[in-house]
Amino acid sequence: MSTYHDLGYRSLFAHPELVRELVTSFTPFKLFDDVALSCFEAADPAYVSEGLAARQNDIVWRVKIGEQFLYVYILLEFQSGVDRWMALRMQNYVGLLCQNLVKRHALPPSLLLPPVLPLVLYNGVPHWSASTDLATLFMEAPTELLPFQPSQRYFLIDQ
Repeated sequence: MSTYHDLGYRSLFAHPELVRELVTSFTPFKLFDDVALSCFEAADPAYVSEGLAARQNDIVWRVKIGEQFLYVYILLEFQSGVDRWMALRMQNYVGLLCQNLVKRHALPPSLLLPPVLPLVLYNGVPHWSASTDLATLFMEAPTELLPFQPSQRYFLIDQ
């Protein structure tokens, strides 16, 4: 169920101007600086998992960058409390997004998945203390298994 803050943020970030402003002003990523607002397109954030369970994150935007039709999906996950497992949740959201693109045949001719920029916009107290890297949530693996351990990071904007 959405909280009052979630609804406010969803309303704000329903506008490409504010999404671009968030990314260009509050992250170190410069590739969005000169992207026209017409290149920002809201994407459907609702996904259904293989087990037919509905999953939804808050806001997803698709951004066309350059003439090569490179698409970057921005996932905004609004949190008002620290979630120790956010990196794991983000991995699930990114996985569901990618599965959805494959199911809908929405990939470019190269059949490669698009880059993803997962963002967590945090507005709670205390300051965010959860890891932004999924790998830190796993026990240390034996050296020969290290290449097979999952990895997912997200960028945190802690208000």
